[in-house]
Amino acid sequence: MHSKFLDKINCWGDWLGTNRVADGKQEWISYEKARAYAIRNGITSKSDWNTFKKNKNLPYNIPKNPYGVYKRKNEWKGWAHFFGKED
Repeated sequence: MHSKFLDKINCWGDWLGTNRVADGKQEWISYEKARAYAIRNGITSKSDWNTFKKNKNLPYNIPKNPYGVYKRKNEWKGWAHFFGKED
């Protein structure tokens, strides 16, 4: 009986009922799409980003910590670039 139940659990989020997926296993949108989202929403600073994410306005597939996610993928180009202040 236990093995049938355990086979259906993919992560802690399943077990706890939160549906949260660990950052390393989450499927995030590309850096460029996340950057476009930030620019489109008028986010121009890290402070703006923090306020925006605290209001829970981010789609599930955009990381709250883009630096950490995209740095691990060697895609991070800095906050200024992310907010469209430099190319």
